[in-house]
Amino acid sequence: MKPSTVSIIVTCLFSTSVWGQSNWLSQGISYDSSKNYPKAIDCYTQAIKENSSNVIALYNRSVDYVIISKPNLALVDLNQLLSQDTTLKNAYYNRYSLHHQFGNLDFALNDLSKYIQLSNNEINALYLRIDLAIQLEYYDIAVKDLLTLIRINESGVENKILLAEVYAKAGEIKQAESILNQLALSNENTNDRLYLIRSIILNKAGDYTNSIQYANLYLLNNPSDIGALKLNADNHFYLQEFELALSSYKLIYKQDSNEKKLLNDIGHCYLQLKLYSQAAEILTQSILYQNNEPAYAYLGRGIAYFNLKKYNQACSDWHRSSLLGNTKAKEYLSKSCLKNETK
Repeated sequence: MKPSTVSIIVTCLFSTSVWGQSNWLSQGISYDSSKNYPKAIDCYTQAIKENSSNVIALYNRSVDYVIISKPNLALVDLNQLLSQDTTLKNAYYNRYSLHHQFGNLDFALNDLSKYIQLSNNEINALYLRIDLAIQLEYYDIAVKDLLTLIRINESGVENKILLAEVYAKAGEIKQAESILNQLALSNENTNDRLYLIRSIILNKAGDYTNSIQYANLYLLNNPSDIGALKLNADNHFYLQEFELALSSYKLIYKQDSNEKKLLNDIGHCYLQLKLYSQAAEILTQSILYQNNEPAYAYLGRGIAYFNLKKYNQACSDWHRSSLLGNTKAKEYLSKSCLKNETK
């Protein structure tokens, strides 16, 4: 069954093996057994002072730091441990969990992949990597893991639906359509997520009007689904229904203020509506939140600044955007900035 949350492995290592001669380590393990975590931490600290390569003391102390709500110190210990021993799979899992908690999602994905490698494709971990890969839009990873799960018949129909959805998001329309057709012929499932997948496919194909219709069918039973609401807002934007798109993006952001990517979308709606001051303000927020699409944010803020006659700031933003690979920003630089510098 698919796990719903990211957790920490809070079991300490009680096998002292080669470190059995350390009295401090033994005392720490004893305190852990009686759940006296501060005392256990003190003992592990002494054991580490005796030998900084004592990976069991480092691991156990990291677990105890998590238990007493000091995740930053736990991360330090795990970093030190894994620089010395790359075989302890639970250390990778816990560091993945901490990175995920801190929002370092690429680091989290890397550690989770190490854990999966060491645990021989543990099913729960594969589900976690699928969720994370989709969140990061690394659809090739999600597809690979879903195919692995389907091969072992793990939640077959549900995973086929998710695979079709991932293919659609990745723009692999033929693969998505093929799975949808198989599901329709098999009569295995009447899941209304099929409406959502169809909506995504139509969006990728540029049929935004029909995409809205299918998304609305899905939203009848799932009115708070952020992904579907965002898809409809995008469709309205592409249809140049900017006021409707803006109100939709704002509503979604009100429901979930953690969706910082929406600041970009809101800012670009303001641009299309020629509300340049509002656009500059919201895109500045987007940049400050270190969103995943800074090039797009700098491009938009540059356009806003230019229309506000803040030409130096506009050119500076377009330069930043171009350095991040945005080709449109390079066009603006060439047209509106570089020529002015040669006058």
